[in-house]
Amino acid sequence: KSQAESYETNVQTGEEPIATITIAAIGRPEPDILKIRTEDNSTHYLVQRNHETTAYRVPVDELKLIFEPTLAFRSRRVLDLTADNVHHLVIQWPDGSIFDFSREPAVHDVHMDATNKTRPWVLEGQDRFENGALDELLNALLPLQAERWHDKPVSTPQALTVNLATTQGGKADIRIDPQSRIGLVTGDLDGTFEYQGFEISQDLYERLKAEFRYRTVLEMTIDQINQVTIEAANGRLTIAKDDAGQYTSDTGRRIDQAGAGILFDTLAGLRAVRFIEPSTGQPEPEQLARIRIETKDGHSHQCIVYSGGQSRIGKRWFIIDSQNMEKLTKDLESKEPEAIK
Repeated sequence: KSQAESYETNVQTGEEPIATITIAAIGRPEPDILKIRTEDNSTHYLVQRNHETTAYRVPVDELKLIFEPTLAFRSRRVLDLTADNVHHLVIQWPDGSIFDFSREPAVHDVHMDATNKTRPWVLEGQDRFENGALDELLNALLPLQAERWHDKPVSTPQALTVNLATTQGGKADIRIDPQSRIGLVTGDLDGTFEYQGFEISQDLYERLKAEFRYRTVLEMTIDQINQVTIEAANGRLTIAKDDAGQYTSDTGRRIDQAGAGILFDTLAGLRAVRFIEPSTGQPEPEQLARIRIETKDGHSHQCIVYSGGQSRIGKRWFIIDSQNMEKLTKDLESKEPEAIK
């Protein structure tokens, strides 16, 4: 479907073409022969058909696939496997983090003459996990498609690995280089391992690096919060909500009502972007705020916010996004002047 932008007449054919394409069509006694030559400005190719002296000026991008290596014309299907046939999935990040998912195979109910294919996934070591992140990954991962092919895989000791096991007992092991996203796949599934050196999409790689652990770090509603105490560089402040729905402080100074509401709302159901391991042998990052949340049932939780979005509740370290970080560290004492009494 390439389109010429213009034509050139009386083209000299002495120069050898850089490519020749022969197209045979049903019902035509002779094939068409297209000869492609470069033009001086390198933005177009000159394409001549058969023995014509007129050449078509075709933009370079229109014909770029012709000059791709033969690898580019392979089927991009790497692993012909669907998610409903997988019952065990293990993802290991280059930093050593492991996510071991499993589910029971589908069970056939002889009484109802039906097969249950909706057995739930379980993440080892976790009571709950981010189901949506896993569903999105499986939809993007299987069947496994190459973004493009490469002559050979990249050998790296710090690969991201994916191990799959099927309900029929087959296995597949995928290794992806984090820098180039080039991978290889091995295993014992029939007819699916003839290609090595494939590149996955950035979207798939990001889904493989998603945080699968349950990301809610403060499991409460805004109505369950009794009061919040903030210790920061500008002092200590305790905020509570009175019966009239107004936020008040233990200092008696006026409180930014909108800001306090946003603080309580952010703390209720606070979500991590991802969990991290604490740095060993290095000084603790700069502490920006120490927030103590006391709930109406008598429980308390302490969240410490550090520079760079790092946060900690107990021994659990995690990253929060920049918007939540700003909400949790905002100065809540109102800058509006006191009303004249």
